[in-house]
Amino acid sequence: MKRSLLPALFVILIAAVTARTQTKTDAVALEQGKPIERQISDRQMHSYTLTVPAGGYAHVDVDQIGITVALTVFVDDKQIRVIDGTAAGEHERFSIIADRATTYRVEVSSPNSGTWNGKYVIVLDAARQATVADKAHVEGEKLFEGAMQDLYKQTK
Repeated sequence: MKRSLLPALFVILIAAVTARTQTKTDAVALEQGKPIERQISDRQMHSYTLTVPAGGYAHVDVDQIGITVALTVFVDDKQIRVIDGTAAGEHERFSIIADRATTYRVEVSSPNSGTWNGKYVIVLDAARQATVADKAHVEGEKLFEGAMQDLYKQTK
């Protein structure tokens, strides 16, 4: 009996290690109005691309379902934004305006270790030419994100 359980335990162990180490996946393109629902657990990260034309505005919404996620936005492999201001069950949102035609990388991760599995829904819910109001909105978001990062640093 012990011998027959050994191969099964080995397979389960390999599957668990493989699932834990496969934290980075191929980037999925975000398309306006097309929500993507995914499962995520601690130490996992999912990557998306967001292409915005010169002078364009984009707004991304992430519904956190049973888990808290953080969003990190990159351009040319340089981190430009970190969005982590709400708790599980609430939405993380960000807007961006491109000075030039740009493809951004958006990483969704579960920053809290020991969290349960959960899921999230990410959607590009607005894409258009930027307005003056959009520019003010983006600047406000950046100020809020900076304040949240300062708060996190003080509480650690």
